[in-house]
Parts: sequence; structure tokens; C-alpha cells
Amino acid sequence: MSQRNDRFFDGFVWIAIILFDAVMMINFVATGWLTVQVLGGRHGALAIVGVAYWLTYVPASPLAARLGARIGLRRVAVLGAALLPITALLLTRADSLAAVFATMALLGLGGGAFWPNIEAELSRGRQGPLLRKRLSVFNAMWSAGTILGPLVGSLLYPSEQTIAGPDGRQAINAVFYAGIVLGLATVACAALWRNRLPTAAEVAAHSRIEPPHDRRMLRAFLRMSFVANFMAHLVVTTMRQLFEGLAHVQWQGRNPADRHFWLLVALATAGTAMFALLFHVHGWSYRLKRFIAFQAMLAAGLLAATLTDDLPTVLAGFIVIGLANSFIYSGSLFYSIEGTDESTHMAGWHEAVLGSGSICGLLLPGYVPTILKALGVSPDWPLLIRTPYLAVAAMFVGGIVLQLAIYARSRRATVAAP
Repeated sequence: MSQRNDRFFDGFVWIAIILFDAVMMINFVATGWLTVQVLGGRHGALAIVGVAYWLTYVPASPLAARLGARIGLRRVAVLGAALLPITALLLTRADSLAAVFATMALLGLGGGAFWPNIEAELSRGRQGPLLRKRLSVFNAMWSAGTILGPLVGSLLYPSEQTIAGPDGRQAINAVFYAGIVLGLATVACAALWRNRLPTAAEVAAHSRIEPPHDRRMLRAFLRMSFVANFMAHLVVTTMRQLFEGLAHVQWQGRNPADRHFWLLVALATAGTAMFALLFHVHGWSYRLKRFIAFQAMLAAGLLAATLTDDLPTVLAGFIVIGLANSFIYSGSLFYSIEGTDESTHMAGWHEAVLGSGSICGLLLPGYVPTILKALGVSPDWPLLIRTPYLAVAAMFVGGIVLQLAIYARSRRATVAAP
């Protein structure tokens, strides 16, 4: 009976994880409408909304991880979750762009407090295959939340005519009120969660599957995975934020916004499937060729999705990006926690790295055409609108070269060690 109760209360964390990302997705879209349709912000203000979130998320993640090690991982995670309904309530009262930006910055603090502490707490007592399986379930849950959020949101979101009408603000606020309710449910689930630690028999069984790895190689793969995770989130953020502009060129008059939405759903679905697959596969960690191959796949998927107008090819590119991004993310999170405890884990830095990649994805690629035109490139050059994606692919190649240098240096040190 005790073991059944342990599993029951442990299950609340999965609901909290799904809800957290689902509410985030719902509120982000509604915040976009509030920014542009109600408060009169330009579309560039949407990027600032995203940057406001990540600018606080990046420093908050490692700082909140340290705080969690001192006062309790789950306690800090619950405090972070509490900012979900609080910020949704504040958004119903926001009457200026500055208020929206400040609220999103506050939400970034909540995300930075929630994620690294959840990751560290649910990993306690686990290493090797046992840790990878636990993190694979975690990854599948938050990824499912990124799918569920837009699908539930489509039932909540008002029509464009309603938003543009006199009752537009009230209609958007109704979405935020739903976010408040779901946010409170997230807090309740996080508070009810009781982490189930593995039994000694579970630990022993998985230790026989895979002995501990050399610490030097673990540090090398941690550094490599941070580089890869930064680049992968730069790509994913670019596809979320910039691609709709390219979609209007690719499929003008053929519902480009709807196509972009479903392409993002395909990307998230592929990512969730990869996380589920990694739950069953144990031979992927500490494998240089596989790690580099998935990064090459991501760069290839980026080019396939952006250098053609053929919808099946673009769809295949988005699916490949989703698969590869999930593999890279899994490695970064695993290497951040493997061989550590609740006071030495690097989950906060893992989250800070992906947040930094997201900031760069929001800001840097969009300036590539502007820079090229300033350098004398003709505005009529057909590939000009696609140059941000070519630049990101080139940066990815540079990131792979850097990782190979990190690996080679660590390999030499390992061989030279007594």
C-alpha cells in the first residue's frame, strides 16, 4: 500500500509539468493579441515580449537552483509555479506595453524557479539508465504540454473580428482567466507532489547495466551539449518567430499562418515521440558520432524547411528539427545532472543556456537581411528572406567544430592521465 501511495503522489508532478507548459503556450498567444490588437504595439513588440521573459529566465535559473539546494527544491518549484496564475491575473489588468513587458519578466522568474528545481528533485537518487528513463518521462510530459496548450487554446481563443471589436479586451481576458484556473491547478499539483525515490534494488539493477563513466568525458559531453543546446534552441525559436514571414512568401494566399501553426504542432509531436523513444533506448549517451549526427540532422532539417516551397519537404524538415532538438536537449539535461546531487547539479545552467539560445533566436537572425542590404545586397535578391536560416545553419556548423575541439582536448587529457 505504501508503494502504491508513493507512486500516486509522485504522479502529480507529471500533471504539473504538462499544465505549466500548456498554460505558458496559451498565455503567450493571448499576450501577443493583447500587445498588438489592444495596446497598439507593432509586431516587433512581440519579440520584446519574448525577450522580456527570457532575460529574467536566464539569470533566475542558476540562482533559483542554488536557492533550491538551500531551502528545498520542491519548495522553490512551487513558488515558481505560483507566478503562473499571478502573472495571468496581472495581464488582465495590463494597460500599457511596459506593463506587459514587466509581467512577462516576472513570469520568466517563475519559469526559472520552476524548471531546474523540478528537474533536480525528480532526479534524486538516480544515475545512469535510471536517470535517463526518469528524465525521458519528464521531457515527454513538458513536450506534451507544448502540444496541448495550442490545441486547448484553439477552443478558448476568440475570433479576429471579436478581438478587433469593442469587446476584444474582455475576450482576451477570458483566456487569461482560464490561465489563472489552470495555473492554480499547476500550483496544487506541484504542492501535492511527493518524489518517489528508487529502491536499492532498482539502483543496483540499473548499475549493472551501465557502470559509471570517466569524469573527464562527462565534463566534455556537458560542455559539448551546452553548445549544441544553445544552437538547437536558436533554431527552434527562429522557426517559431520568423518562419511565418517566410511562409507568407512560400504560400501566399494559401493560409500561411495556419500552415505554420500545424508545422509547429508537427515539430512538437516529433519531439515528444523522440523523448518517448529515448525512454526505451539506453545506448545513446556518451556517443560522439550519434551526438554530432543529430546536430547535422537538425541543420539539414532547417535547410529543408526553408530553402523550398514544397509543403511535404517543409513538413519533413520541421519533423527532423523536432526529432533532433529533443535528442540534443535530452543529452544536455542528462549530462547536467549525471554524477551530481541536489547541491551540485547543473540543471540551472542547462536552462540558462537554452534561454540564451532563445534570446538569440528572437533577436539575431531577423537582422541578417538588414545587414546584407546595408552591405549592398539588392533587396530584390530572391534568397534574401531566406538568409537568416542560412546564417543559423552556418553558425550550427561552427558549433559542431567547437564541440569536436572540446572532445579532442578531453580525449587527449584522458589518454595522458595515469
